Amino acid sequence: MLWGQGPAAALGGIAAVLFLTCGTGPQSPLGAESPRPSAKSDAGQVTVYDVDPAHLCNRLQGALFVRTAADGRSYGQDELDPLLWPKSKYLLAGERHKRVIAALDEFLAKDGHQVINNPLKRVVLQHDLWAVFDWLANPNNPYQYRADDCPPEARALQLRLAKAIRRLALPAKEIQRLPDNYAAAVTAKTFPTSHDPGKPEKTFLPVDLFDADGPWVLLGEHMAPAAPVHVRAVQGRSAFFVLMNLPAGRKATLAYLEKLGAFPDALMPRPVDRNAKFQTRNLPRFNPGLPQFPVGTKVALVRELLAIDDQGKIQPTRLIESAQFRVYREIPKGDPARPEGFDDLVGRQDVYEFRVSRTDLFAGTAGGLHAVGPQDKEVLPFLNPGPEDPFEEAPSIRPGGFGILAQCSGCHAPPGIHSVEAYRRSFNRLPPPGHLQEFDRGQQERAAMGRKWENYSWGLLQGLMERE
Repeated sequence: MLWGQGPAAALGGIAAVLFLTCGTGPQSPLGAESPRPSAKSDAGQVTVYDVDPAHLCNRLQGALFVRTAADGRSYGQDELDPLLWPKSKYLLAGERHKRVIAALDEFLAKDGHQVINNPLKRVVLQHDLWAVFDWLANPNNPYQYRADDCPPEARALQLRLAKAIRRLALPAKEIQRLPDNYAAAVTAKTFPTSHDPGKPEKTFLPVDLFDADGPWVLLGEHMAPAAPVHVRAVQGRSAFFVLMNLPAGRKATLAYLEKLGAFPDALMPRPVDRNAKFQTRNLPRFNPGLPQFPVGTKVALVRELLAIDDQGKIQPTRLIESAQFRVYREIPKGDPARPEGFDDLVGRQDVYEFRVSRTDLFAGTAGGLHAVGPQDKEVLPFLNPGPEDPFEEAPSIRPGGFGILAQCSGCHAPPGIHSVEAYRRSFNRLPPPGHLQEFDRGQQERAAMGRKWENYSWGLLQGLMERE
């Protein structure tokens, strides 16, 4: 029996031990500020796990995650995800590779998992190392930029990362006792708890987001994540929750979902264009006459960290990595008799987002959640990373700055329900709309885990941890 669970574990784990093949997969390099560089490129600037930059975990963090641009500025000290692109080479070659190997060897030789005895820090560090492992291990990325077998440098990192990930693992009961950082952020009363239409610049953090009988309804489908594109982007290491809140409250939200699900003609045929370059252009279009929710409706997308316990099983936590809120201010109406014009309509929304800072999370400061400002940017867009690593290109190329909130609006621009991708599913190119119902948090956690269990990288990690 392999150490862990999931239908892919046995086959993937055996393959891991016998073959150790790998590839790369796209990651989602999320930043916070515009984008946040440090004054120097020295990894000694990292003080996430301890005030001493020379702390073993700080040095490991710096070796793995800090990137230096052509102008000498550094990034990645406390980003939500590692700054790794499908074609990144910095961990696999040269002095950086040697430095990372040395840092991991030191961590293993000195029992670094005991040096970092704070359970919260151990889980976060494990999650970060897991992200790097997945980048190294997953050959089934949607971009297929690499088809080569795993080079020795990647294999060397995989072996060490798997050992460190297993050693950092906590018992399931200890993971369950980790703090609820969203509740801590609400308790801190740093932000208003409700949206003020007259002051849309004011970020709000709803106190009742996860109340079982509150106004927010957590959406889902049977055995499927409500945000599959986001789950896939992080390769199942996090669960994502989609929640909806109509102005009249929970009963109104549930009634609307029932009405939407019962609508008989959600899709309309599109005239066949035999000259279309892509077959998807001839797929049915959504009916402009779909039941709409009212102005003032709120939709949330929340990301929760998943951890690996000391038995090799994936466990949910109550650690929120990010939370996005969208409030609908204008919902243009379409004409079912002229559906072709509906595709160009854009709704108006107020968009807000919070992202976690490890430093503040460990310090117990408002749950570590920071509000993203309208001018804040990230180094690379979340769902469209592209293959090239801007830190490794010609000196004239600099890491890009992409407006975080603008990207949210760009992906969810159509009017009302047509902007809710949990229903529309346009990024999955699935013509049938989602049948959204009320689900609980545990169901969406299990749905994300299910996606991870099916992933080759999970079987590979299971096999390597079994060897440890």
